[in-house]
Amino acid sequence: MLAILWYPTQTATSQPHGFQNLLEVTIGWTIVVLIIVIVWSFRKRFVKFWPWLGAVVKQPDSPSKGMSFEQFRSYIMNMHWRDFELYIGNILRKMNFQDVDITPASRDHGIDVKAHKQDELGVESDYIIQCKLYQSSRVGEPDITQLFGDMHLVNPHPKGIVVSPSGFTKGAQDLAQRCGIALWDIYFLYELYKRSL
Repeated sequence: MLAILWYPTQTATSQPHGFQNLLEVTIGWTIVVLIIVIVWSFRKRFVKFWPWLGAVVKQPDSPSKGMSFEQFRSYIMNMHWRDFELYIGNILRKMNFQDVDITPASRDHGIDVKAHKQDELGVESDYIIQCKLYQSSRVGEPDITQLFGDMHLVNPHPKGIVVSPSGFTKGAQDLAQRCGIALWDIYFLYELYKRSL
């Protein structure tokens, strides 16, 4: 990168006249601008490789203190789906989960967040979290089935969590209980919010 920045500068100062030199300078700076645009566009993916980019990745605003339940619900339901995933990742970190990883927006195999936690007895567990920010419908059995299948692609014995502020159907609740998957609805999220104050 520094070599690219140095090249056009040297070309421009050593031989400032001539079409050839102008063309070289233009191409050099075009490459620099393209690299900056590409890195900025995919900065969320590059954070894993270059942690300093994390400072420029926008995190969702934290909910203000003292929100009523209805204010909190409105705050959550008006989030962009990606901000919702980041918010859930922040909640997990506050709950002492380690290695919280928000998966890329595409090709995530239905897994939005991965995390790791050691319980009070020292037992370590991997967690697979699916975030569903539906505006009008509740999460049904197909979503639970998908997560249950996806969980075992990642780890033979993970724990699963489905987060859905809009709630869950009765069938989804029954299936989740049989599969050992925890369900977090808007009421549970509000309790976590109140504990974090």
